[in-house]
Formats: sequence, structure tokens, C-alpha cells
Amino acid sequence: MAVNFNNETDQVNITVPAPISVSLTNPKSVSVSVTDKGRKGDTGDQGPAGNNGTNGTNGTNGNNGQDGANGQDGANGQDGANGQDGANGQDGADGTDGTFQLEDGDGTEVTISNGKEVKFVEGSGIDINWTDTSNGTDGDPYDLTFTVDHDAAANFVAEEHYRWDNDISGTATIHANNVPALSNTAITGTLSVSELITPAKGHLYTKTSSTHFEAQGDIVKIGTGSTTQGELCYYKSNGTWEAANANAVGTSGGCLLGIALGNDPDSDGMLLRGMFTLDHDPGAIADELYVSTTPGDIQSSAPTGNNDVVRIIGYCLDSTNGQIFFNPSSDFVVVTA
Repeated sequence: MAVNFNNETDQVNITVPAPISVSLTNPKSVSVSVTDKGRKGDTGDQGPAGNNGTNGTNGTNGNNGQDGANGQDGANGQDGANGQDGANGQDGADGTDGTFQLEDGDGTEVTISNGKEVKFVEGSGIDINWTDTSNGTDGDPYDLTFTVDHDAAANFVAEEHYRWDNDISGTATIHANNVPALSNTAITGTLSVSELITPAKGHLYTKTSSTHFEAQGDIVKIGTGSTTQGELCYYKSNGTWEAANANAVGTSGGCLLGIALGNDPDSDGMLLRGMFTLDHDPGAIADELYVSTTPGDIQSSAPTGNNDVVRIIGYCLDSTNGQIFFNPSSDFVVVTA
């Protein structure tokens, strides 16, 4: 390589063998340009590792993060084993003995308490005995039997009382004080009645109450047909009952009249004569009553139409409660208008 300095230009020329060239333009500034690089040298050996550097200081702790969302509930655990039974409590105090009341027919009362006894006292003709003293349960209670001997009873005369559902033969005395009334009793043969029994004198009727359709008197249970309770009816030749009507002799005049006590004549009955309470007021007290031209009705004025039948069938007993005395006359008049 050759180095030349040019005083005129203050340049240093460095000549190097081709293809390398070096150029200096100022003592203070040197530039070298290599137009062609030489062959790359071999890689040098790796130098020894340097010493480890000192650890840096710890950074400051960061702010706490927000709480996370709650997790789902876990599954229920299995039931624990049952605990042991507790000790039995102490017995309660004994209760007080109960009592009850007994009352006789006169209203006298006694109090029966624990340990007290009640005795049934026997009398003439009355024998009282326990006939079953086992168990005393609802299904098998104790039995206390009262046996009455009529012939030995003080209020009877021996062999002077009879069962009316059996045949009566021989001679018997009926004490009027012990037999206030006899009804529905059939007697065959001869019955002798002494002065102890007062013979009946006709029928005793009392005024019926204000209850609709109440009746007392002569009642028959005959005939067929459908009737209305409280309706005035006449008895037809075919055996049926039908509502009476004053517009014709055949339905109100020469015929048997009755008041229906129900819907079935041979079951509920028909009143032929007696006391009755209508469901309406036919007139004022003491008014005469007539068959009406309204079928089945009773009125306090006589019919006036041509060929109407005027027949008195009873009288008003009250002006407001519908009570009448039913007593149909066998006479009647036909109106000519």
C-alpha cells in the first residue's frame, strides 16, 4: 500500500492494491471506502461468560383485584345418624276423682262420687237382678234386669188385667182408673159395661188451630183419584173424588161432599163432617158457607148464575184464621135467573 500527501489539496492519497482503495480528504477527517470486501475471516472463539449482574430491587405490590362472583352452592350432605332417645319424663300427678248426678222422678238429685254405691230397691211385683256381670264393654255391657209380676203388683188386682191382643174368656173386671181409654180394640161376643164407664154422648169436637188443613171429625178413607189438600170434592159414581162445582147439580147438589185431607183419598182421608182449617178466609165469623162456582172452593155468598146450585156446606168459626165447621146440608136449590 502507498500513501501520498498532496500539499495543494491537503489530501492524503492512499493507494492500495486492487481492489481496495482508501481516500483522506482532511487531516481531521479521514474516510475510507472499500469497494470490495475481502474474504470473511474465521469465527473467533467464544469469550468467557461475564459475571452475573446484581438482582434488581423488587417492585411495589399492585392493588388488590375485585372480588370474584360467588360460586354455586354445593350439594347437601347426607343426613346424620339419629341421636339416642332422651330419658322418660316424670309421671304426672294423679287427677281428682270425677262425680255425676242422679235424679229421681220427683226431681230429687244426689251426687255420686268415687267409692259411693247406688242401690235399686225391689218392690211388690218388681224383681231387680244383675243377669250379666262380665266384661262391661260396649260390645258386652253389664245387664241389670227388671222383672215385673203383674199379678203380684200392688196396683193390680190378681187376674183382673188382660192383654188385649190375646183372647179374653171368662169374667174380668176392668178398673176405670187403670184404663183411661181404649182404641182400635176389636171385641167379639158380649161386652157388659158397668156404671164405672160413662157412655159417650155424641162426638165432642173442638175448634181446630190456625194451622192450615188441620181437621177433626168424621173421616173416611175410601175412593180413588188425585185430590188437592183442602179442596171441596164430590164422590162420583165411578168411585173417584173430584173437585165440586156449583154450576151443575151432578157436581154439587145430590152428591156426597168431603174435604180432601191430602192427595190420596184412601190413604190421606176425606172429611165428611167436622172442624177444619182452610188455607184462606172464606168469610167472617158465623157466615154461612156454600159450594163455589170455582171448582173445589168454598165461599160465603150464594151463587147467583142461572142453573147454579145453592147448597150450604157449613159455617165460619173465625174471621181471620180460616177455621170452619163443615156440615154439608142434604138440601139444595137450583137458581133460575
